[in-house]
Amino acid sequence: MHSCLEWVGVYGSGASASSLRCRGRQRGACLDRISLSNQNEWNLDRDKMNVQKKFNGQINLSKYTNSARLSSDGPFVENDERTNNEILQSFCIRGKLLNAAKLIDVMTRRNQIPDFLSCIKLIRGLINIDRTRKAVNVLQLMVLSGGIPDIITYNMLISGLCQKKYLNSAIDILENMSLSGCPPDVITYNTILRAMFENGRFDQAIQFWKDQLRKGCPPYLITYTVLIELVCKHIGIVHALEIMEDLTVEGC
Repeated sequence: MHSCLEWVGVYGSGASASSLRCRGRQRGACLDRISLSNQNEWNLDRDKMNVQKKFNGQINLSKYTNSARLSSDGPFVENDERTNNEILQSFCIRGKLLNAAKLIDVMTRRNQIPDFLSCIKLIRGLINIDRTRKAVNVLQLMVLSGGIPDIITYNMLISGLCQKKYLNSAIDILENMSLSGCPPDVITYNTILRAMFENGRFDQAIQFWKDQLRKGCPPYLITYTVLIELVCKHIGIVHALEIMEDLTVEGC
């Protein structure tokens, strides 16, 4: 992982960095500013920026979502961290996922730490509505803020990327999982291997698994079995026998 965890590839993003101050167990990090491409998804009215610093009762989200006029940072730029996190939680609960993604971007650029549970819910929600790119952005911001996504969220995201044939990006995420504190599991590896074979990238799939073994990946019996099964199906039994011999040398 680069120091600023620069995400490139199919997303082609990389921008200026700003530092985060993390509290408690949350570490300092260098943050690449993520640019959400569609400003029309940020439905906020500059004329309705009367956001109180302290909330009494339920948050009225209509202030922030019912206007066609747009603002680059919305009405939340002057809020403190606690206030913005309360708004973030309400956005997630009420399904305002695109607004929530934008709010996280605003918060991290202001050195505020977004609520990690809300980030997890948001990432999963964005994947479910086929907004994988935004889900990657939120995960990046969460990790750089000191959060550790769980294995289920990581696997959901990798599966979503593989379904869109963004295999290189899926591999990039896998490579950085251990550094974020959540190492890949057998489901992670199997998802990427199957996607490679389904897209005709047979040699890359075989080399990928060999590379993972050399990097210290546990020689999962299930993944080994899946790999041989896929080689037999797509390439042939003779090649499968050759792969079995090679993997034996690699310690599988």
